Amino acid sequence: YFLDEASLRWRIELKSTVNESLNYLEVRVNHLTIFAVFGITPSNSVQSAIVYPTPFKPNSGLGHTQVFFDNMPDGSHIRIYDVSGAQVDDFTVPVGTGRAAWNATNSRGTSVASGVYIYMIEGAGGRKIGKIMVVK
Repeated sequence: YFLDEASLRWRIELKSTVNESLNYLEVRVNHLTIFAVFGITPSNSVQSAIVYPTPFKPNSGLGHTQVFFDNMPDGSHIRIYDVSGAQVDDFTVPVGTGRAAWNATNSRGTSVASGVYIYMIEGAGGRKIGKIMVVK
């Protein structure tokens, strides 16, 4: 990951390779900044999923741009519902990333209102349900 100095957020550096036999990480970059190695590895169970930040405050100046779903099994399916039970959005964890993100919009791309949203993750290891609070 590298520190995006404009937004003060960590961004994934996509041009990296891991040599497990020699135990090193190689990254070719064309910019100077602060770099860090984070161990985000796809999990074998949705029960290990970590969802943050919650509350999600996109207008607070804290740099919240997305709600992240980390430590996820490949191919897990995530559904977001409002408190009335209506489905707001759904998406799948990309293979090999262990991570997905929700930008607090519905399936049509419209920003959601402040409130409590329910997420349901289905994949390896079963189902996990939790809450996300959006504060605008």
